[in-house]
Amino acid sequence: MAAPAEPCAGQGVWNQTEPEPAATSLLSLCFLRTAGVWVPPMYLWVLGPIYLLFIHHHGRGYLRMSPLFKAKMVLGFALIVLCTSSVAVALWKIQQGTPEAPEFLIHPTVWLTTMSFAVFLIHTERKKGVQSSGVLFGYWLLCFVLPATNAAQQASGGGFQSDPVRHLSTYLCLSLVVAQFVLSCLADQPPFFPETPANPCPEAGASFPSKAMFWWVSGCVALDKLLNLSMPQSPLLQNGINSMGLSGWRSHWGVPLPRPPHFTSLLPPTHQVLALSSGSRKASAVGDVVNLVSVDVQRLTESVLYLNGLWLPLVWIVVCFVYLWQLLGPSALTAIAVFLSLLPLNFFITKKRNHHQEEQMRQKDSRARLTSSILRNSKTIKFHGWEGAFLDRVLGIRGQELGALRTSGLLFSVSLVSFQVSTFLVALVVFAVHTLVAKNAMDAEKAFVTLTVLNILNKAQAFLPFSIHSLVQVRWVGSPELVFLQLDDPNGGDGRQRSSAAGKDCITIHSATFAWSQESPPCLHRINLTVPQGCLLAVVGPVGAGKSSLLSALLGELSKVEGFVSIKGAVAYVPQEAWVQNTSVVENVCFRQELDPPWLERVLEACALQPDVDSFPEGVHTSIGEQGMNLSGGQKQRLSLAQAVYRKAAVYLLDDPLAALDAHVGQHVFNQVMGPGGLLQGTKQNLGPAPRTPEAPLQAGGPSLDPRGPSSQSLRRTVPLQKPSQSFL
Repeated sequence: MAAPAEPCAGQGVWNQTEPEPAATSLLSLCFLRTAGVWVPPMYLWVLGPIYLLFIHHHGRGYLRMSPLFKAKMVLGFALIVLCTSSVAVALWKIQQGTPEAPEFLIHPTVWLTTMSFAVFLIHTERKKGVQSSGVLFGYWLLCFVLPATNAAQQASGGGFQSDPVRHLSTYLCLSLVVAQFVLSCLADQPPFFPETPANPCPEAGASFPSKAMFWWVSGCVALDKLLNLSMPQSPLLQNGINSMGLSGWRSHWGVPLPRPPHFTSLLPPTHQVLALSSGSRKASAVGDVVNLVSVDVQRLTESVLYLNGLWLPLVWIVVCFVYLWQLLGPSALTAIAVFLSLLPLNFFITKKRNHHQEEQMRQKDSRARLTSSILRNSKTIKFHGWEGAFLDRVLGIRGQELGALRTSGLLFSVSLVSFQVSTFLVALVVFAVHTLVAKNAMDAEKAFVTLTVLNILNKAQAFLPFSIHSLVQVRWVGSPELVFLQLDDPNGGDGRQRSSAAGKDCITIHSATFAWSQESPPCLHRINLTVPQGCLLAVVGPVGAGKSSLLSALLGELSKVEGFVSIKGAVAYVPQEAWVQNTSVVENVCFRQELDPPWLERVLEACALQPDVDSFPEGVHTSIGEQGMNLSGGQKQRLSLAQAVYRKAAVYLLDDPLAALDAHVGQHVFNQVMGPGGLLQGTKQNLGPAPRTPEAPLQAGGPSLDPRGPSSQSLRRTVPLQKPSQSFL
């Protein structure tokens, strides 16, 4: 780069010494010259080696020698030649004895080495498959902006009139730098042999400005709006930002975080909502849980902001009273008396607000429970025309809740006004006592300093009522939260052991006794059950014999009183009452699993859903549920079964999966899914009430389970079990 016309020793950064009209900018010429010459090389030499090491370990092949690359190389060599000529001219002048400042030789030499390094980076990027460089983009931007500002200010001040050769070389160098900057805004061609999918993300081939400003997203959005692309047709995310790398990111994120002893109890109760034992659900109704998560947690979070408002204003108040004592002497004691006289009023208000806050929370819980019950039984209420009656009940509870809230708000307003008026009362009483009672003169110095201290006292008191209000809310919000967080978690108290070791048995229950809660009597006594891999097992018996309770015990919904339970592998469960989402068929079946079209087609065919799907207007993408097509009970049951089969689990727990199906449909599902040669043939186990199976431990009307081997052998050996078994086999 061309050097300035003359050295600038002795000048500062800011333009404070240059006379008019030279002082037309905020920065001095010396600073602009120094920054324009040294900042771009320092930037590249600091980031360049790091960037070189990065692309060396993250190569993506190599690029073709495209016209863009050739243009960058030509411009780079032209800059090298120009810097070399500047160095040669400086050396020739020194040899001729012309007095020259050292900067005329140092600056072109620094730029010559930096330009050579930049050309080397351009060549290395082509070999490593870098289509657009952010480091070189920033370098060319600095090379253009800073020297251009310097050259413009020099030209306006006539700095180049004494040396037209340097004037010409400077503008020629700036022109080449501008051309390099424009080329750095473009992206090169894709590399050879790219390891990219068929539908890659446009971000990989976007230029650096496009990535920085997210311009590449605009094309995807416009294309999706124009063609209405489906999920498989949409561009894929890159490997570093998709969900496949989420587990690795979480492992790295969790390592440096401190883990206090009671860290789990400080977590928000959102996760606890999904993991409550059966006994805990009785202690905490659905409405209470919704109220805790939606309202109380937010209040508890906001109260943290006001914790410092409980002690910090007290420190300010003490400091203000000390200053008042130094200014007014014993008269300042009246300020303390006025402030203390307001405390009983606020304590009384706080006590009354606690009562109304408790009433409000109680009415809110009642309203949430009633609303949840109405939503669960909305069809029955609509069928009988009970909307008006239930609406009156909800509005009545809401009215009581608003009444308690209104009274609490009025009391809070009284407390707020008392604190705001206290400053005026303190000033009035202090000035009156100091002048009338103590017979002291009140000059301007004392008056204005006292008012300043009282203003500080007012600011300290302004935050105090909000802190007290937050403390009242925490008192009634924090207690239910702590009780809720201390409820039993089935994952921590059921005693199940997950095993991945190789063995013949995938389910082992040894002398296990289960109960619905720790306080309730046991419902299953001394269960002994061993299920080997690949076994299709059925539990049969009359209504109330405990078949579903056994499945609940295996799922961890029952509390284990004693014994041992072990399950090897992932578990898939099909309940008696089918549960479907209000979304498409394919999203119901996949249920956040990766879409596998061939496997999805096999599952739909085996579960007798393919004819139904073919009759839907949009096939597997048809929406079902409340905002879509209505499904029959049999269709919902088959969809629930397909959801479990699609997961390819190791253990399948089926709770009467064929009850809602017709005879011929049930036979088809049994043969294609659970029977010999079915989709579950390679799985480890399939347990549940089902018709004729190879092995069936029979259970007849009691809380104990008696596994006897094959069903025919059990019938020959156990006479009391023949009557209930005849209705199932």
